[in-house]
Amino acid sequence: KSMVHYYFSKPFDEKDMKIIIDNAIETLELKRKNKELLAKLQKMLEELTEKNKQLKNEIKARVKAEEKVDKLNQELLRLDKAKCEFLSIISHEIRTPLNGIVGSMDLIKDELESMELLSVFKILDDSVNRLEKFSLTALTITNLRMMKQDINKRDIKIIDVLNSIIARHQKKIKNKELSVYMLPTSEDGIVSADEELMSLCFDKIIENAIDHSKTSGKVYISVSEIAGKLSVTVRDQGDGFSDEALKRIYDLFSTGEYHIDGYGSGEINQ
Repeated sequence: KSMVHYYFSKPFDEKDMKIIIDNAIETLELKRKNKELLAKLQKMLEELTEKNKQLKNEIKARVKAEEKVDKLNQELLRLDKAKCEFLSIISHEIRTPLNGIVGSMDLIKDELESMELLSVFKILDDSVNRLEKFSLTALTITNLRMMKQDINKRDIKIIDVLNSIIARHQKKIKNKELSVYMLPTSEDGIVSADEELMSLCFDKIIENAIDHSKTSGKVYISVSEIAGKLSVTVRDQGDGFSDEALKRIYDLFSTGEYHIDGYGSGEINQ
């Protein structure tokens, strides 16, 4: 309990007594408020101490989690590097025997007379060519991911690149009796890019549209410029992507449920 002591001397003066009592009451009220304030401050200090303890624990947990994530990222980078190196080795190893096969097939082709054997030879020739293209593509992608390939940019006219690719696939287009339409709305569309890589990308897309088109179908290739950006669209009349294929559309070297090899039907992709 808070108390105030004071001794009055006689004779008592009423005004002095009132002032002294008022001061005593004010002093008691201040002491009470200070006590309450100190109690509140003590409670706040205890709460802050507890929160600070919790925050330290959370920081420790977050640091451990970040360390774990960092270790996982390092492991993923290591595995990705190992995968790229493996693909690079595989691509090189595939090309070595392929060169021997291609050379031998060129010699054999000149000696073949039987139509049946020529038909079998064509299947072998197409398969070898497809395997060679895959090895080159895999090697290019691997070198890009490992930053082992230089990118030589220069101004490229998109229309010229697309026309060159279409000309390269004229045999396939003719065999399937396809109609390929170029619909450029930007004749002078120019981009700064590596021509070899740009051609490789569009070649895969256009070849895919040709492979998955039905006989006597149509393929539309359009080039447009929107807000200073060039857009190239390739459309065919195939059945389109399946839901499963769409889930893996950006996966490296992914395929649909079936495979198109030029001798049978399969999963239709655009």
